[in-house]
Amino acid sequence: MFDRVPRQLAQEVVEWNKKAKEEMVYSRRKFIKIVGAAGIATLGAPVFPKISKAATDHSGTMDLKIGIGKYDITGPCAELGFLGYFDFEQTGQGIHSRLFSRAFVIEDLSNGKSVALVCADMAFCTQSVHQTVIKKLKNRFGNLYTEKNVLISGTHTHSGPGGYSHYLIYNGSMLGFNEQNFNCIVEGIFQSIVRAHGNKTKGRILIAKGDVEDCGGNRSLPAYLNNPAAERNQYPTIEYKEMTLIKFVKENGDAMGSLNWFAVHPTNMGQKNRFISGDNKGYAEELFEKDKGVVSAFASSCSGDISPNMKYGLPDGVHDFERTMKFGRIQYENAVKLFDSAIEELVGSLDYRHTYVDMNHRHISGTNKQNVACCIWVKCNCWKQ
Repeated sequence: MFDRVPRQLAQEVVEWNKKAKEEMVYSRRKFIKIVGAAGIATLGAPVFPKISKAATDHSGTMDLKIGIGKYDITGPCAELGFLGYFDFEQTGQGIHSRLFSRAFVIEDLSNGKSVALVCADMAFCTQSVHQTVIKKLKNRFGNLYTEKNVLISGTHTHSGPGGYSHYLIYNGSMLGFNEQNFNCIVEGIFQSIVRAHGNKTKGRILIAKGDVEDCGGNRSLPAYLNNPAAERNQYPTIEYKEMTLIKFVKENGDAMGSLNWFAVHPTNMGQKNRFISGDNKGYAEELFEKDKGVVSAFASSCSGDISPNMKYGLPDGVHDFERTMKFGRIQYENAVKLFDSAIEELVGSLDYRHTYVDMNHRHISGTNKQNVACCIWVKCNCWKQ
């Protein structure tokens, strides 16, 4: 799909879209930090207390059942505004690549606890989406999946249809809430979890980490330099380059799927783009799944100011597809290396943490040595999403 520009793919897009719905079934430092920062996430984080031992040493192995599911969440592809750049003129005119929700359900048989990790090709998960998904899960599974143990993150693509928040600021450039897209996203995430739950099997989790070079730069150096020197000195570069990957395998060692986190914005597709796209992370996911034959999610980690456009400037609408493929391929190739070399196994027991923070009463230490209250948009919107 990504190898040619959309106008060369008109008929292939139609056929691929039909085929996609038939192929949707697939029957960070320490891991507690990794998942807690898994992209633009909504609430909750699973906790694996220990990372240890080679995959060939099964002593102390976690007693797990693992399920993986995938489902299409591509919303309206025409006229609806995209969520990311807040550009009123950036409305959809077609599809560059379809968007998916990928779910990973993990059940610890030793303590009866379960978590559902979801990585979806969207800008971020809003609280409204999270709450509605939980409501549907409760109707289906009772109290097995709740707001406490279901974490939904977005890859942070800026080329997906918006209007799926219950807060005005996020629906602004779409001129309001869009029920069709909201329902599409909610149903897709829900169905991906249902499919993951339905194909659970005994398995293990391996982990690997490695640096990714030439895949983004710090777009806000002055802001970064305002961090205390003691903090900056903890890192060798001004970008966080580490990719962390977890590999899900069956008891016999056969691969089931993978989930990785890496810090770079999926913004190779710029404001001039009018086609729905998973951007560089969506391309990486497509390459990996075609190569390995298993579901693989490419989540965002701490990508706050890490941009893929530092060498090129703002996307020009001419080279967007080419650069999307370039940065997607870099992530894919590094993920494959980690996937193929993963031997360290997670051990211990599964748990999760969940909390709400009232930002109305939080203060942020300013660079002028004064404590300042959160601004009204932060209090009312940004930090509650």
